[in-house]
Amino acid sequence: RPLPAERLKFAGRPREETITLDWPFERDGAVVETVTVRRLTVAEVAEVVDSGALAEHGLWAIWATQAGLTIGELRGLDEDDGQRVTEVADRFLPRAFAAVSGGSSAANGSAVSPPSGAATSPA
Repeated sequence: RPLPAERLKFAGRPREETITLDWPFERDGAVVETVTVRRLTVAEVAEVVDSGALAEHGLWAIWATQAGLTIGELRGLDEDDGQRVTEVADRFLPRAFAAVSGGSSAANGSAVSPPSGAATSPA
């Protein structure tokens, strides 16, 4: 069973950024017009790793968790919206993953081109 994690109120730099989608989508009958991308806690990263999602889907699992989306939703976004979401997610990556990413979503010019070595299997 997971170790407890206290919900902390962080001070200092912003830990999230909201993106208004150019191409909103519907989820469960509601229109999703914005995506809020945020930094993850130690416990949230552990959940992604322990679930096997990181091993199976690479950084897509981290980016989706940061954005509050499923991997399928993230990969299903319009290319321009997906690019913006993954660029912001890259800025908020924990250091261990930032080294793997190397800002790759922006460098590759495509939200559908994960960093070298990351899994590309669709969700």
